[in-house]
Amino acid sequence: MKFADGCSFLRLISGCLVLEVLVLFHCFINGASELNIHGLSLKRLVLDFQNLVCKNDFDWLFVIDAPSLVYFKYFCRVGRGYALRNMESLEKADITIFNFNDVDRERSEALLRGICNVRVLHLSIIDHDAPLLRTPLDPVLAFNKLVELQFKNHCGFRNVSVTWIVEFLEFLHRTPNLKTFILDLADADRVFESLPEQVPSCLLYHLKEISILSFKGYTHMFKLVSYFQNHALALEKIVLSINVLRECPSSIIEKLLSLPKKSKKCEFVIC
Repeated sequence: MKFADGCSFLRLISGCLVLEVLVLFHCFINGASELNIHGLSLKRLVLDFQNLVCKNDFDWLFVIDAPSLVYFKYFCRVGRGYALRNMESLEKADITIFNFNDVDRERSEALLRGICNVRVLHLSIIDHDAPLLRTPLDPVLAFNKLVELQFKNHCGFRNVSVTWIVEFLEFLHRTPNLKTFILDLADADRVFESLPEQVPSCLLYHLKEISILSFKGYTHMFKLVSYFQNHALALEKIVLSINVLRECPSSIIEKLLSLPKKSKKCEFVIC
């Protein structure tokens, strides 16, 4: 749909008194500077503006007040700002954002701050330049309730070494109670820098399951698995989805089984 202005959209949503599910897919609000969504009964919200990825198309302030919201999906470049209120009931968030520059990364942090009460987060960042996240991050930004995190960084078109894995491991310091971590290595073919010496507390004491998608058997990918196994004291399972480019699966499995591990009860699941 195309709305004439932001007020017409707000009137439409305000008139839906028992609305529980709202999906905006490729909608355009003409001349709007804010997108206001207020709904006491709203439980699921999907904002999918994947065709609005150019600077001239999209520069909104998002104002969302939905105290009953349990699921939130966002697929777009980052907006001008975010006022996400009453998100205490949020259970799961599925976030895909486009970063083009340092301003976008700062705005991304504001979006993440608004959903920091979530328990399950699937985060995908389409990053057009290094670095992945601004450092240091806002010290207030913490996901204390987060128990499951899935992450993918789309950076295959970048002609630089893969640093985002290292940067994202630093992000895990913000998830102290994480139990399940799913990492997609589809765009991690290039060698990354040394892994951080300061290990996140969630990896040391709480992580029980780690899934690695698109494992291709590169040396730096084995180092990453070894890093997890050397520090994860409570780890029970490592699930590897093997996408072989260099070696046969049996050779990869043999190498994986030979890696030392801290948790005696940890097992490999290969798929």
